[in-house]
Formats: sequence, structure tokens, C-alpha cells
Amino acid sequence: MSLKYMTGGVKAVSSGGFDAVISTPKVDLDMEVVLPKGIINRDEYLTNPLVYWSHEWAYNPSAEPIGKATRLDILDDRIESSAEYAPTPKAQNVRALVSGGFV
Repeated sequence: MSLKYMTGGVKAVSSGGFDAVISTPKVDLDMEVVLPKGIINRDEYLTNPLVYWSHEWAYNPSAEPIGKATRLDILDDRIESSAEYAPTPKAQNVRALVSGGFV
């Protein structure tokens, strides 16, 4: 399985959540591109907007979400999201790592 990575996407962090650029149309390491305007299931996603640590759901079916998206904006040159952290130990650990600039 090939997972994709994006760095530098977090724009703002608060005690309860974060704002981030979650995708751009730049060529990734697999020589693939995600066109933001190509997203056709935004509204469907927002009915159950779970956020997982590092796409963990892709390789761990029992993974728990670390939060939920509260906003998903599709722009010409990027996809931006806001999310709220879950009140779980794992999510709060991720929050501390993001707030501290470690990830």
C-alpha cells in the first residue's frame, strides 16, 4: 500500500481544532495530481466527516478517528478544512504534537 504525505498544511491551531490545506494540485511523489474541483462527494463526506491520523483507516480497519471536519472548502488551487479534535487520549496526543510543531 502506498500512502501519500503532505507537509506544511496546517494554517492555524487552537486548543480544540485546526485549519489546514489538505490537498493541492501539485504533483505528488507518486507522480499523481488531485484536482480540487474534481471532488464530487463533498456533501456526502460532510454527513460523516471523520478525520483519521495519517490516513490510518487505510491500513487499520479498527482505527479510531481523531476528530471531525467542521468545514471543507473546495477552491481552485487547494482544498481547505477545519476540524475539531475528539476528546480521546490519542486525539489529544495528536493535538499536542501539532500544537507543538512536531508534526
